[in-house]
Amino acid sequence: MFSNPLVIDILNFLDQNIYRKIAMDELAEGFHYNKDYIMRIFKKEIQATIIEYINYRRIFNSLYALKNKDSSILSIALSYGFSSQEYYCEIFHHVMSVSPSDYRLFLNYSIGLNEEIVFNIQDRLSFLDSFFKKVEEYKRNIPPKNDIKMLSIFR
Repeated sequence: MFSNPLVIDILNFLDQNIYRKIAMDELAEGFHYNKDYIMRIFKKEIQATIIEYINYRRIFNSLYALKNKDSSILSIALSYGFSSQEYYCEIFHHVMSVSPSDYRLFLNYSIGLNEEIVFNIQDRLSFLDSFFKKVEEYKRNIPPKNDIKMLSIFR
């Protein structure tokens, strides 16, 4: 079964605009579909809501930035499309099961973290990696173009 071209287009749009505010009404207007339909078809095809996808992508993209100890959590939050440090920390914890500060400790060879926290981080990293591999595979499964070939007798 091929991927839905509308969902591929939405994924590409989201990835190109990931660090700015994206409203469902904007998607509906831009793609000329009802927003409820867009949300339903996206969830069915990707197994995540559009908001979940955006949050997963932003958090995933921000993970490497936390390695730099000189960057504040606030500057990372704002750089990766979050409106505040508090919201970034809330979403980060929801996605990664730990705070950004604990993840920073994990990046620095797990100093000061117990085994359960390390296991949770590794589990969530594995989930995100798998999720985005599936999304990329989905985007590559494009349906063939409907090139209609005419028989030579009709030319």
